[in-house]
Amino acid sequence: MRPQGVFTITGIACLVALVALAAGCTSDPGTVALTGTVSSQEEGQMEGVVVSARRETANFTVSVVSDAAGHYSFPRTHLVPGRYNLTTRAVGYDLVDTGSVEVPADGPGDRDLQLQETNDLASQLSSLEWAMSMPGTTAEKDQLVYQALSCAYCHTYERIVKSRHTAEEFVPVIQRMRTYYQDGTAQGRGDRGRGALQSAETLEQLKQNPIQSWGGVSVTDLAQYLATVNLSGGKTTWPYELKTLPRPTGEATRVIITQWDMPRRSTVSHDMDVDSQGIFWYTDESLMYFGKLDPTTNEFTEYPLPPVPEGDIPGARDIQIDRDDNPWFAMRIPGSETILAKFDRATEEISTVEGTGGQFLSLGPDGKIWIGDFDQSTRVNPATMEVDGEFRWQDSPNLPPGPHASYAGLTGINSAGDPYLTDFVGSYIIGID
Repeated sequence: MRPQGVFTITGIACLVALVALAAGCTSDPGTVALTGTVSSQEEGQMEGVVVSARRETANFTVSVVSDAAGHYSFPRTHLVPGRYNLTTRAVGYDLVDTGSVEVPADGPGDRDLQLQETNDLASQLSSLEWAMSMPGTTAEKDQLVYQALSCAYCHTYERIVKSRHTAEEFVPVIQRMRTYYQDGTAQGRGDRGRGALQSAETLEQLKQNPIQSWGGVSVTDLAQYLATVNLSGGKTTWPYELKTLPRPTGEATRVIITQWDMPRRSTVSHDMDVDSQGIFWYTDESLMYFGKLDPTTNEFTEYPLPPVPEGDIPGARDIQIDRDDNPWFAMRIPGSETILAKFDRATEEISTVEGTGGQFLSLGPDGKIWIGDFDQSTRVNPATMEVDGEFRWQDSPNLPPGPHASYAGLTGINSAGDPYLTDFVGSYIIGID
């Protein structure tokens, strides 16, 4: 059964589908697969609790959210008959009975869920909640949170706050973290994701000159702050209140979330797109392969890419489906460079376009493929497999004064075929006529 809706991708080894529901769409008993009420002694009937069901041997999990009456309901479009394990997420609470439940073929299954206050709140907090909880001035928190490559770019703040490193011990840890390739490294709960080292050239440079700052912040200053928010110095708990975000309410509870486990637990996906048949296509940021998921069968298919020399950064980056349902992506080539590549679904052959490189892709209204990186956008004609336009926005005569730099390089194409991108340093949106 294929979930219908808007699809997005996570960074660590799973694909997620989010579907918005109209109110009352699962009220007909004939359309309901599993239903029940979520409650606790502390709150009574609980709104905003995420209830997840996973069928034994399945490679995906379906989640819904309880409403104002504590009621949750899974439609038959998402759960087939069988035995399911149920779990919940409501920060501050644990599920009392984690046993399985049967979804029958001739009517809805029923299971009321009882929650109790957790004894381990720290293991439930998100990075945002840790950032809310940490003491310190705004300036002190900014040096950790508000930079392009914060620690949470690759893993959660939970690793930091549960560590026992002193300020002195944090310095080499931070320097070692810099040796990992940020876009290709992601490690989450459940032992999914992986670490990927920088290129051999970058590693040698860092060996000779260890970093002294991170995002403009002194490594020493950052290390001193981190040691104030973790369990160093013999602390057995955190000397500050652990704060949590509110649970969803009202219309925010009207969703169904389907999450598929990717075949490789080590997958660190960079981007995805959906073709006209509803197939999800995705790339891996630091391994030479890309893949697809058919949500009607829950089956994955992976395709290898030409290898790069050891010591180079491997992988593929943005992916875009063209008008003929062929995937295009920015593929790594020797020298840790990239080139625009096309996968022909009919022949399963990969071809590349000379003179292209970058990371971010967009599809123009005329069917042309755009690839951009930093200050250049390149337009490719799929019919000829040739570049028919190159645009460097920093050469524009009407560029405002001051420093400018774009990381995204390319954000989107409007209906007239004009590219737009973000100027991170100058705080502008750039449009090229």
